[in-house]
Amino acid sequence: MEKDLEVRSQVTLIVRRWYIVVLFGLLGALAGYGLSFVNPPIYRTHSVFAMGLNFDMTTPLSQYEEDFALGKVAGVVLSDDVIAKAIFILTQREDTVNDELILEDFKSKILLEQKGSRWELNVFGEDPELIAAMANSWAEAAEDSLWDAYAHALQANSLKYQLESINKELRFLKTEDDRNPQNRSRIEDLEKLISEMDTQIQVELELGRGLTTFLSFEWTEQAMVPQGPATRSRGGQILAGNLLGITMGSLMIILFRSIKNKPGRFNIT
Repeated sequence: MEKDLEVRSQVTLIVRRWYIVVLFGLLGALAGYGLSFVNPPIYRTHSVFAMGLNFDMTTPLSQYEEDFALGKVAGVVLSDDVIAKAIFILTQREDTVNDELILEDFKSKILLEQKGSRWELNVFGEDPELIAAMANSWAEAAEDSLWDAYAHALQANSLKYQLESINKELRFLKTEDDRNPQNRSRIEDLEKLISEMDTQIQVELELGRGLTTFLSFEWTEQAMVPQGPATRSRGGQILAGNLLGITMGSLMIILFRSIKNKPGRFNIT
């Protein structure tokens, strides 16, 4: 009962001091308006890739194997050389872009989100037109690098099949060596060829960047210029400041009343 009376008393006091609440609300709204210039709205856009594994070309994989294969793809998309290529593409098309600023900030503005087979190359920033250009430059650079690496992965795989055939011939000739000494020259040639192919395969694997040959990918959506911010707008910040001010004003009224009502103090209500 006493608590109910106390709450009613506080509400009555706040209503009587409404002008203080209004003043704090206005001050909060002004503070929110000012902060909206210090912290401008952040926009977000993305390009989209359809990414997956072609199981018609391979046996079923474990979840770990799938994650590992797709992790290699993500490594390419987020690699420094892809970002550098994206920056080059961007600066060639956007005359107002500052090279040094982009080099410093590009990676801090991007986020790769994997939503099943839908991979979103997200870019955040204050300039909606610029981030759309950044997202498309990043997607173009990623697509070029993925196709290049994929071609090398296919070449490495092709060389492995050729090497397997050569090794079979070598094993056969070695079993015939004692009966046909003329095969020795051919054996030496094959051993030299195998050594050269081993080296070539390693080079192709490195250039293939660990991509699997049963990878499937396609750049399906270009980034669009966002029409609205991803974070709160200026109006939202003003409203938040207003509500915070009203709350602070109400608390200040209650606090000062408590101080005045302490024993030994002159009570004014």
